[in-house]
Amino acid sequence: MRTWFWTTLILLIFPLLAACAPSNVTPTATIVRLDRSALTPTAPAETVADTPPTATPIPFPSPTPAATPVSLATPSISPTPSAGTPAITATATAAVQVEIITAGLNVREGPGVTYPAIGTVAQGEVFELTGVSTNGNWLQITQAGRPGWISSQPAYVRVTGSLSDIPTVDSAAGPPSPVSGQAPAVGGQPAAVNPGGQLLFATRSGGDLYIVNFDGSGLRKLAGGVIDPVVSPDGRQVAFTRWDSSKLGALYLLNLADGGERVVAGDIRRPKSPAWSPDGQAIVVSFQHGGTVDPQPECRTFDADDGFQLPNVSEITSVRQKSDGSVEICFIRIEDLQWGLRRINLASGQAEDLPADLYSFNPTWDPQNPWRLIYDGQRGLMQLDVDSGKLQPFTTDVRDAAPVFSPDGQKLALTYKQHDHWEVYTYDLATGSRRRLTEPPLLANPQYNSAAPAWSPDGSQIVFVTDRSGQWEIWVMNADGSNQRPLLPAEVQAGLGLEYHGVNERLLNWLEASGPAPAAPVAMPIEASLSGEWDFAFGSMSLSEQNESVKGSYQWYGGADTGQLKGVVLPNLGQFQGLWLSDRSPNSQGFWRGQLSAAGTSFSGTFEGSETSQPWCGVRSGQPLPVGCGFSGVWQLRFGSPVGLGQATLTQTGATVEGTFVDSQGQPGEIVGGVVTVHSLTEATLSGVWRNAQGEQDSFEWRLNLTTGRTFEGRRDPGNSEWCGWRQGTTEPDECGF
Repeated sequence: MRTWFWTTLILLIFPLLAACAPSNVTPTATIVRLDRSALTPTAPAETVADTPPTATPIPFPSPTPAATPVSLATPSISPTPSAGTPAITATATAAVQVEIITAGLNVREGPGVTYPAIGTVAQGEVFELTGVSTNGNWLQITQAGRPGWISSQPAYVRVTGSLSDIPTVDSAAGPPSPVSGQAPAVGGQPAAVNPGGQLLFATRSGGDLYIVNFDGSGLRKLAGGVIDPVVSPDGRQVAFTRWDSSKLGALYLLNLADGGERVVAGDIRRPKSPAWSPDGQAIVVSFQHGGTVDPQPECRTFDADDGFQLPNVSEITSVRQKSDGSVEICFIRIEDLQWGLRRINLASGQAEDLPADLYSFNPTWDPQNPWRLIYDGQRGLMQLDVDSGKLQPFTTDVRDAAPVFSPDGQKLALTYKQHDHWEVYTYDLATGSRRRLTEPPLLANPQYNSAAPAWSPDGSQIVFVTDRSGQWEIWVMNADGSNQRPLLPAEVQAGLGLEYHGVNERLLNWLEASGPAPAAPVAMPIEASLSGEWDFAFGSMSLSEQNESVKGSYQWYGGADTGQLKGVVLPNLGQFQGLWLSDRSPNSQGFWRGQLSAAGTSFSGTFEGSETSQPWCGVRSGQPLPVGCGFSGVWQLRFGSPVGLGQATLTQTGATVEGTFVDSQGQPGEIVGGVVTVHSLTEATLSGVWRNAQGEQDSFEWRLNLTTGRTFEGRRDPGNSEWCGWRQGTTEPDECGF
């Protein structure tokens, strides 16, 4: 029996060791999405009918954005540029030359596409390099006695010599604000597309959001830390998500007319892929919902005479034989995140979890049939009837990903996994046939990628990202795949810094020419100053803003702590951050940061101590807190007596709370005289009186977990019976229940 045991164990470990052995095969230099199957498909024909896959797909570890999205309150400050040549931080040791190999290229005042063009260079011209930018994307030359900058992309220039011999030039002054209507002088112009349109794009998942005209002019940054932006049906708003450090995130809306942002729904775990309903009244997002999260090392001991079995999808980390002859096997489970779908009402903020697969990504709403939602499921595309909740397979090819409906609802544009790279396909809903739109030459090595398609408003063209030139760029083609070409001028493409990592990113949106153009960022108006009295979820504060600095004092509800606030304001972004210092304990301090609304009447952000971090939100004193802030909002209730479920709708104004509820027997009631008292950075209590329609009334108490702001537990009289609850739209906690 022991021989059998060790033989089995060796066979189990050998594939793991073999997987770690070096390979003599040169890998294809392309990004590879976390796969959902063990398939190694062959390229389909130009147009093929939808047929079942030849192998049974297996669950896959769900993808995570390639870069952790940047918190909205950790802004990047762009100082005003100063005149003169940037300071040189090293001394050149050898002459290095650059030759222009494209038809023409702009020379810019600084290292970036947002600097103005000061001249042009033509194909065949050669210059001596005098500097290179810190990121290596721009080269400094001297033209007609004046220093200037050109792109370093190998598609446009050929460098003779080593850039390591060139001094690094530190652009101490940041790029100037882009000038609306400024177009590149020459160089790499794309083929003409519909005039007057605009492109809204994200640089990566969790990157910056920009808008630009199709001629490359008017490049403007709208926001940062943006995941999967998508424009509303009326073209006036952009929905996107952001995550914080705890992997909780929120759904945001950005107004294209004034650049103002607002949070629609918060406390969502890793929200992604917002999809608008055709009437613009609701949004569906994909969110992390269950699975194996943050697995920890485990060890199990097996008797040598018995068989052994480890959990599926785990890695063995060590094997040790004990003195009694038993064997200890240590392992760690592979993280396997599951993803669901949630519908959010934009007017009320109320959320509803929809029927979905264990792995549900990239929802897209049929613009012509509001009942139909298509999403990327576990074994192909799935169709959900959002009215009835009926769920059924739509395609059976696990390589279908990131569907996007055409404006007329007749086709889907897909990002399709073609062996080891991505291609763009369309899928005809009437016939079930696919059409491959992008296809690298057969002998191309590596096979370049094309992905993340988005339709033009009239459905005649498709924009997409591709790395066929050696860097990620935005290209456009006709809806049948013909006339593929770069959408933006070459030097604009070179400076964008696009990234695509195959993690269900949505990067591109095509705006109609008649759509509203967002205004360039301007200083926040005086009425948006932080000065004044504020109420937040667990206290109040008095602030004074002057010369882009802010200071003031705070007090927790109940008076358990008071202290001072000091910080800075970024007026162009409406953001603020700084330190809080407790009066009660000199060692008690932390970090506070937030985003002010465009109207200057509310804010949201985080409030951090030495070991805790919690959501932070507030309003001008005297106004009720918005849904999702403090106790305001809808709560699901679980009653200990009589046992059952109920619901409460509450409004918090300052330290007081009022509202209504329905108990476990369906009887309505109201909550009056609620008072919030804060005991620590992690807990607050709400005490008050409940009364029902039968005239019964008594006292109650909730203990709210401030770390998440999502769950409470407590008791109510008579009988001191238990009740607990969780914010609507979140998952019931395991500890809630009797």
